[in-house]
Amino acid sequence: IAVFIFRGVGSYVSEYGMAWTGHRVVFDLRRQMVNKLLRLPTPFDDQTAAGVVQSKVTFDAHQLASAASSTITVAIRGSLAITASFGWMLYLNWRLTLLTLVILPIVALVIRYFSRRLRRLARDIQTRTGSITHVLEEMIGGHRIVRVFGGEAYERNRAVKAANALRNSMTKQSSAGAASSPITQILAASAVGFIVWVALSQSQAGGLDFATFASYCVALLTLLDRLKSLS
Repeated sequence: IAVFIFRGVGSYVSEYGMAWTGHRVVFDLRRQMVNKLLRLPTPFDDQTAAGVVQSKVTFDAHQLASAASSTITVAIRGSLAITASFGWMLYLNWRLTLLTLVILPIVALVIRYFSRRLRRLARDIQTRTGSITHVLEEMIGGHRIVRVFGGEAYERNRAVKAANALRNSMTKQSSAGAASSPITQILAASAVGFIVWVALSQSQAGGLDFATFASYCVALLTLLDRLKSLS
């Protein structure tokens, strides 16, 4: 009970602290953006849509909150767990562990592909969000002109087109994010199956006792699980 109380307090402090840090980063960034906007020359305001600027200050800045808090935590914990697991595996059976060096680059290539695609889609979503904000800002700000000249259908088509483009980009991002995890898991399962098969062969030959085999499997599963979370 004492351990879980200590864990609960630590979890609260950790989550609150990282959330505070993330919100503080966003606040500082927005403050710098406002100062920059006030110093920019007049041609910038004439050439840049107000909705795009509003989207950057609100949506784009807010996207950094997770990167400044939870993502950093996962990256640090995952890296430490992978390093510890790999070191323990080398200690238990360095020959068997060398097999993971053949498999891990394949997993890394898959992760790199999906990471690039997700970054590209994230930039596209930011652009689409700025577009729809721009359309809405013009439609609401100029509602009198729209009604006087009967431009309701035109503005409706613009807003629907911008919303649909944003939907398509977010759907592609969801598809890439949903595919990355199972593909990584399949590769990890294949790696575990192969390495366990080799370990069982060594165990039957008397080169690996059951306790070492069990400890090795736990370390391997931990390494692959942390690798999956980092993806």
